[in-house]
Amino acid sequence: MGDLIVRQFIFVYGTIKRGQILHHRLNQKPLFKTTINGFDLYTHPNIWYPALTKGSRSIIGEVYEITPLKLKEMDEIEGVSTGLYRREIVQITHPKTYAKMDVYVYLKEDVKGWFLVNKSIVEWPLTPAFS
Repeated sequence: MGDLIVRQFIFVYGTIKRGQILHHRLNQKPLFKTTINGFDLYTHPNIWYPALTKGSRSIIGEVYEITPLKLKEMDEIEGVSTGLYRREIVQITHPKTYAKMDVYVYLKEDVKGWFLVNKSIVEWPLTPAFS
């Protein structure tokens, strides 16, 4: 029997999204844009990237299919080994097929000193009125 191939997906909401400063690290088009529910987005006046935590809002982002090697690279970018962010699996619904799928998302544990984006639906980057 052959090896089982497991497809891996990542949900990005900040600097890795298309058009943002770190998108070149993915260097591919997103499969689709979607919203994840039950999270909060934070910003910090002295830090150039956003932070995501579990919460009560809806966050707009993009979903990409990634290889295990690319997932390891994303862990390095997100500082998983140093505790900057942690990777977690979240279940989403595909916006066209309505199929359930698991995606990786990076969450921040400590947002002390960060500011909650107090909107029910959030998409980063923020417009100046909401930053």
